[in-house]
Amino acid sequence: MSVYIKGHRPGIRISKGRVMSVSMKTLRVLGCPKFIQFWYSPKGNALFIGAADEQTSLSFPVKERYYNSKSGFQLQNGSFIRAVQDFAEWGRCATCAVDGEYLDAIGMVAFPLNDTRMEDYDNE
Repeated sequence: MSVYIKGHRPGIRISKGRVMSVSMKTLRVLGCPKFIQFWYSPKGNALFIGAADEQTSLSFPVKERYYNSKSGFQLQNGSFIRAVQDFAEWGRCATCAVDGEYLDAIGMVAFPLNDTRMEDYDNE
């Protein structure tokens, strides 16, 4: 079952390889968690975000000081963001955005990596 918030889909955006923005809609469908965790599909065609109950070596704390009212939660872990870009084959000079879908059966938001919007580096 898919869940959409007010007709909008959850989303993530990587801006020029420096910042990953996790939309507020994504956090809301996950229940506004204190920690989030990312998973890759075995086939390499999707990225998943789920809520985590506690801090682990694989989770990221969702802290208020990293919120941006326009774009959501700002994740600024360069090595992780580069790993996502390499996995998705997005390159490092572009700004990329992808809409997600909440999957109730597994309690995660799935982001299909073949449905990415690319923006030119100079146009942002």
